[in-house]
Amino acid sequence: MSFSARTRIIGIHKAPAHLSRQDMETKYRDLASAFASLPIAQEHGLKYEVCFANGKFDENVHDINLHGFEVTVVSILETKSDEALEKVEYHPSSEVHLTNVPQIMTDPAFQKLMQGVDFLDRTAGGTFAVDVVSLINRG
Repeated sequence: MSFSARTRIIGIHKAPAHLSRQDMETKYRDLASAFASLPIAQEHGLKYEVCFANGKFDENVHDINLHGFEVTVVSILETKSDEALEKVEYHPSSEVHLTNVPQIMTDPAFQKLMQGVDFLDRTAGGTFAVDVVSLINRG
């Protein structure tokens, strides 16, 4: 078992009622490609994966009395360290310190990209950082 010092940021999104699952996937692929090309993502990202849910396992989940989750997209951004989540601020006193302001989320290019996104139901999804403990890693 190992613990990774790298940071992973997970985004979970469900297709809103007005979009088909396929339309949501198409729009999210475009958004993900645009995000991956941003300088801030290139600078801090080690790995960026976008996973689209499918129904291949639904019946098995129900057979063991587990509930499926109506998620359409899961995105996983792995960053070099927590520095991607911290913003360096310079003060007149010449002191430098790190804050907990997410650097990626406050990047002007990222904010501009997200302003045009009208297909994410922000009440039915979310984005958060996770700690990862690897129990099997044969890769």
